[in-house]
Amino acid sequence: MGPEPATRRDLRDTILEAARRVIDEQGLQAATTRRIAEVAGCAEGTIYRHFEDKHELFHELLAASAPEFLPLVAELPSLAGQGTLRGTLCEFGVAALRFFRAVLPFVGGSIVDPELREQQRQRFNAKDRGPVHSLRQLERYLRAEGELGRLGPGLPVEGAAAALLGAAFSKAYLDIWLGPEVLGARPDEDFVAGVVEALLQGLLPRRS
Repeated sequence: MGPEPATRRDLRDTILEAARRVIDEQGLQAATTRRIAEVAGCAEGTIYRHFEDKHELFHELLAASAPEFLPLVAELPSLAGQGTLRGTLCEFGVAALRFFRAVLPFVGGSIVDPELREQQRQRFNAKDRGPVHSLRQLERYLRAEGELGRLGPGLPVEGAAAALLGAAFSKAYLDIWLGPEVLGARPDEDFVAGVVEALLQGLLPRRS
């Protein structure tokens, strides 16, 4: 009984690495289960003993690309009232930026493929996953902070959440497409801190 879990884990990791290699070298559309199995050196049916379907495989591959982000998304609303608002938003923004930077090369193919795009939409809706889930979790966190009196009254929560995640996505997209030097070679933490500060301070002059 002892070696079996490790053996299954090793094979699962081999399949994930094979999927990553196929996507890196040939693109997402070439990453069929048959091709992944060939690269992994296993039967195609073996993939379905470890993953529900190809989308589940891709989800785990994406999650492994930036492992700190999805657990943070899951616990974010429960962090209200803990630490500082600025610190939590900066931590979340940096994790989001690194996650987007890691996954954009993988998901680009699904955006231009209508069939794959529709399958992914259905998958996100059924599993409560995907970018909208991250956005809603951030909104829940901000609302909870507001209820604790740690935000100003009347804050447009939806806009603030979209601004932070949108800035992270935009930075990741430009880094990949045009190169990180376009927005300046500054640390991710500095970029996110600037966005968070703009959100917290606002852009209009304060009234006396």
